[in-house]
Amino acid sequence: MYWVAHHSPTTSFATHYTTTLCQTKLKIYPTFMGSFGARAPERCSMEREGEVTTWEVRIAQANGEFFFEEGWVNFVEDNNIEEHDLLIFSYVEPARVFVQIFGRNGIGKRIRNTPGYPSEIQKRLSRKNPTNNAL
Repeated sequence: MYWVAHHSPTTSFATHYTTTLCQTKLKIYPTFMGSFGARAPERCSMEREGEVTTWEVRIAQANGEFFFEEGWVNFVEDNNIEEHDLLIFSYVEPARVFVQIFGRNGIGKRIRNTPGYPSEIQKRLSRKNPTNNAL
C-alpha cells in the first residue's frame, strides 16, 4: 500500500475516543500518515510511556483513508480506554507510534498498578509477555 503526502507531514495528532467512531477502528489523519514516508507500513507498533508491552496494530486502507484496525480493539481494552478519553498519537520512527492517554478529567491515565485495573486484562497481558514481572 502506498501513500503520497499532499501536505507537510505532521508527527502527532489527537482525538477523543468515542465508541461510535473508534470502537473497532480509528481513522488516521492524512497528514499524520505522511510521517511514515511514501510507503505506509501495513502494521505499526503502539507504545505507552512506562509500559513494556507493545501492541501490534494493522494499518488498513479503505476509500483513500487509513485506519488503525486489527489489534486496535486489544489496545483499547488493554489500556482501559473509555468514552471521551483523549488520545495523542506521536510518530517515533517507521512503524512505531507512541500513544498518550488522558481521561475526561485531563489527567494522564495509567493502566497498571492502579486500583481498579481489570484483572482479566492483566491476565491477557501476562500471556502476551510471560517474562513481564511488573504485573
